[in-house]
Amino acid sequence: MPVSAIDYAFLSDFEYYIPNHPLKKHDPCNHNGTAKHLERVKKLAGWAYELGWTKRNKAAKFIPHTEDNPRAKLKYHQIALIQQKKFLSPEIRLIRDMFVFSLYTGMSFAEVSKLCIHHFEVSASGKFFCTMYRTKSGEPFAVPMLPEAVKIIRRYMDSTKSQENGTIFPKITNQQVNRGLKIIQEALFIPIPLQFHLARHTFAKVIALQSGVPITTIQIILGHKKLETTMIYAEVDEETVERDVEQLEEVLQRRNTLPSPENYIKRIPLQQAT
Repeated sequence: MPVSAIDYAFLSDFEYYIPNHPLKKHDPCNHNGTAKHLERVKKLAGWAYELGWTKRNKAAKFIPHTEDNPRAKLKYHQIALIQQKKFLSPEIRLIRDMFVFSLYTGMSFAEVSKLCIHHFEVSASGKFFCTMYRTKSGEPFAVPMLPEAVKIIRRYMDSTKSQENGTIFPKITNQQVNRGLKIIQEALFIPIPLQFHLARHTFAKVIALQSGVPITTIQIILGHKKLETTMIYAEVDEETVERDVEQLEEVLQRRNTLPSPENYIKRIPLQQAT
């Protein structure tokens, strides 16, 4: 079909067609996946107009329907299950350890895979840091290494396969990792699909934010250019409400023990005038 035929009506029909005629019957496209496809088609129409191939961009006013889905995250007991489970396969153990490393650093699979010893430094105060540039955006980020992450680095940095690859972790493909995470999920009966980006979300939401790390600090650690990108992790959930209510209870208990103004004054020892 010619690019000039891409208009509001076409995109509206296409928005219905994509989820109802999936290429993979077991994996149909959801609303947000459909929206991404439609945005790509809109870009083609926009480029055609900018290049003078069409007289006007008839798709410009079309806005695909999207849904705000809460980002999945692991709970503390699920993190402990993943860490403590013993796996016989060395490959599955590696995948588990790389995933756990991301849970405690917020780093993506691409960043964990290319991690080298020269990415680390010790600060003037003696803190162990990793400094890199984000693979996706090119933004610099600095991650203080928590003890759990340091243990994993120590476990792999001197291995033969790691030294051959020149990285902290032995070479492994994204496809292998995805298959391995599915095996781990099924072995531990975790209801959330284990994907590597889930570890990054869990770090931001559970490990960092729920532990009181400021959102601006999380922004730096994750390498986000805009604070708005990091704010998606600041959504209120059950744990946040529970923690805030506990703080409220403590404040109310302290207030109940406060004296009245008269009793406060009477607690001051009376001194005779001289």
